[in-house]
Amino acid sequence: MAPPAAAVKFILPTAPQPGHTHCLYQYIAKDTLVVGHIEVTDGPMQTISCQITDMSNKKNKYWNNPTLSLEQKFAFTTHDDADVQFCFTSVMLGQARPSDVPQRRVSLHVDTGAEAQDYDKEAREKKLKPIEGDFLRAQALIDMITAESEHLRSREVSMRDVNESTNDRVKWFSLGTVVAFTLVGAWQIMYLRRYFQAKKLI
Repeated sequence: MAPPAAAVKFILPTAPQPGHTHCLYQYIAKDTLVVGHIEVTDGPMQTISCQITDMSNKKNKYWNNPTLSLEQKFAFTTHDDADVQFCFTSVMLGQARPSDVPQRRVSLHVDTGAEAQDYDKEAREKKLKPIEGDFLRAQALIDMITAESEHLRSREVSMRDVNESTNDRVKWFSLGTVVAFTLVGAWQIMYLRRYFQAKKLI
């Protein structure tokens, strides 16, 4: 399962069209709220885009920005249990010598599940005391951990069923192979016996 919060910083070089792409991956469960922000340093002669999709069979597209500004926020809810990929592409604008090729520093911060909720806003709207707001956050984290545990348990059951089915298939395949080799061996012995008898060698 995905951690409630994740942050990463990296250097993104640029290149002529189609540009240089760098992708980051995080597994996130279905129906999970994802909130994050991106920061990029200023720099000449390049433009940076970002596309957020998942690796499910549906290839869900969650967010796309063809020209990132210095700071950008995003939010979406996942549609499937899958690895979500955050891809950044830097394209060089105009001509530049290799020694002049700029680089940009990119910072990506992602909150998922309970950590993505704005509990301070909810506490203000409900006029809760600070300790009540903290309790609300703790309860949400407990609910998230419980849901993740149930999800892992269901995946374990599913994988166990697959393993048992595979083991049964391997067992019957092995048994069939042994029977086939036994029959082929018996046929070869009978064939050679008749051949030698016909040649009066035995």
